[in-house]
Amino acid sequence: MTSIRFPARRTGASLLLLLAIPALGGCSDGSALHPGDAAVVSGERIGLTEVDDLALATCALEERGLAQQGAGVPMSFVRSLAVETLITDVLIEDFATEHDVDLAEVRSGVREEAEKAITDLPDSQQATALDRLALEGVRRAVLQIVGATVPGGDASPDAASAAGRAVFAEFRKDADLVRDPRFGDVDLDTFQFSGASGSLSVAAEPSGNAMDQAAVAELPAAQRCGTPAPPQQ
Repeated sequence: MTSIRFPARRTGASLLLLLAIPALGGCSDGSALHPGDAAVVSGERIGLTEVDDLALATCALEERGLAQQGAGVPMSFVRSLAVETLITDVLIEDFATEHDVDLAEVRSGVREEAEKAITDLPDSQQATALDRLALEGVRRAVLQIVGATVPGGDASPDAASAAGRAVFAEFRKDADLVRDPRFGDVDLDTFQFSGASGSLSVAAEPSGNAMDQAAVAELPAAQRCGTPAPPQQ
């Protein structure tokens, strides 16, 4: 199986494209979190179990493609990606409401497209893949719709997406959001990753570059997704 691709106009990068990425800044101190929380967004709690379920599903969907490339990524990255995906899905609801976007209609349309995109996957993976594609597809669709209303954003789909990301970034600055700092920052558009800061089975990056393949190979199997190829002699 090749790596999952999102529907047209909502194409998402595979984990295979995320190696050797520079770091971002840190995250919140987690002071408002309760045990079992990965994040709290607008009063809505995102549990560690929910994060791990999404992270493990994401890894399972990407493992074959990673194996074909002889590559791997830390599970700390995959878990942090899951946290950011779930945080954004909560925020996008208020963002859509603020900009008069019919989110129910968007979700329905994205899900229909996602169903077409997963037909070549094994039956055992289709439900998980559908959920994952829908989360990202809804985000991209809402940002594009909003961006198209911004001056200059109607020039092209790419311009709309860029404008929508900028508007959402401003919206997010005022968000009621607390995230466990043991999860690193992940930008869902560039996939820049800060690395995690410790424990909770979310391993800190093994070197200064969390995506360094030699360092990823040294991680225990449970702390990485995929297995980097041994260095050529």
